[in-house]
Parts: sequence; structure tokens; C-alpha cells
Amino acid sequence: MEDTNERYTERAVKHRKNRRKPKRQIRPGCLISVVALLFAFIILFLTPIFSIKQVVCEGNSTIKSQDIIAASGIEINKNIFSTNLGEATKKVLQVPYVESVKITRQLPGTVKIAVVEGKVSAYLKWDKKFVGINEKGQTLCVVNKVSATRKAPVVKGITIKEACVVGQAVVVNQTSRFETLMKFMKTFNEKGMTADITVFDITEADYISIMHRDKLKIEFGNTKDYDHKFSFVDALLESMGKDVEGELNMISENYTYGHTVQ
Repeated sequence: MEDTNERYTERAVKHRKNRRKPKRQIRPGCLISVVALLFAFIILFLTPIFSIKQVVCEGNSTIKSQDIIAASGIEINKNIFSTNLGEATKKVLQVPYVESVKITRQLPGTVKIAVVEGKVSAYLKWDKKFVGINEKGQTLCVVNKVSATRKAPVVKGITIKEACVVGQAVVVNQTSRFETLMKFMKTFNEKGMTADITVFDITEADYISIMHRDKLKIEFGNTKDYDHKFSFVDALLESMGKDVEGELNMISENYTYGHTVQ
């Protein structure tokens, strides 16, 4: 009798265990979702529908479009979603004269590269080369020589401390002089004078000398009465023309150009 009870108890326990562990079944909704995701993956990544058919550039005038596209590393016929736009952006920023860039996908098969070209505001001597920088102090280009038709001044009195990388800020030895240069570059750009300034000499921090079109030497002195001095330069160029020759001395209180003009 006792043995029968034990067998009955074992069967009851097994029955309860089996009842507690129902068989798992895959819900139709989950299966549909998985299939849909798989189908979407195939469409997006494995079919030619979203392969890159063309790469277009905009915002460039100095830089050739083919140079920008080649630098980006973006490949025609490659899947548009698997193309790493972040890496492409970093590469384009290393192209000389590119100040900023935005790369976007235009489905189904176009990639647009929109660049902003930087304008050289000054050239700094670096070893046997010249480094073109923009108004923010970023390196735009490194060239072996500057042409006579350049549209920015060559700077004297500031030396470069570290190797220059296009797209990154230039590092110099004379930081206070460089800050002064940045101030002048901003003013030159605002007044539309950058292309007319051929030499900016800040060898002596309190004795700044500027050459205008290689014809007019402006002895600016220090930055005292900065705005007033520039107003006087504006008035002189307006009255005598941009091709005026000679020497303008603004070191003393009475500014002179060949003769006292104040």
C-alpha cells in the first residue's frame, strides 16, 4: 500500500511539473517582424537600389570637384548606407582651402559634399615654405612660394613653432604678436583691404609696418588709437586712390604723408 502511494505521488509531481512548463511557441507577430527586418536589410544593403550613382560638390570655386571627391574616398557603386560619411568628412577637411564641410545622403543614390572654402588672410614663413592661414588662425594651405599676385600679406616677425596641418590652428612662438595679427586680419577683411596688403611687419611689437600694394608704406606704430589710425588710412586712400605711393607715418601724434596732412 505504501509503495502504491509513493508511485501515485511521483506521478502527481511529474504531472504538476509538466503543467508548469508549457511548450514555447513562436508568435506569428515576432516571426513577421524578423522577416520584415531581414527583408529591409537586404533591400537597403544588398541590392543596387541604394548604391551610389553620383557624388556632387557645391560651394567650391577654387578647389576642383574631382579633387574633393577623390579626397573623400567615397566610391561609386558602393552602398550608400555602408559608406562612412564621418570618415569622408575628416578626409575632405584635409584638402587645402577647405574650411568646413557637410556631407549628406540624397536617396536613393546621390551623396552631396557641401564645402565652405576659406580665404587666406595672411602667409606665415615656415622653414622654406609659406603657410596660408584664415582669419581664425587655421591652416588653409602650405605652399613653396607665394606669387606676386597673392591676395594676402606675407607676415614678418612671427615664427611657427609646430608642424602645420591643414584644417588645424597654427601654433606660433610669438603668441602676443599673433593676437595682434589676428586683430589686423579681421580689420583688413572687414574693410576689404586684405588683397591690397602685401607685407605686414610686426618684427617689433610696438612698431608695426604695413605695405599697401607694394607702393604705400604705412608706419602704423603700436595699436594705440587703432580705430582712429584706420579711419585716417581710409580717408587717405579714398582721397588719393588705392594706388597712392609714398610713406604714411602714424607713429607720432601728427600723421604725415610726405608732408603734414593733419
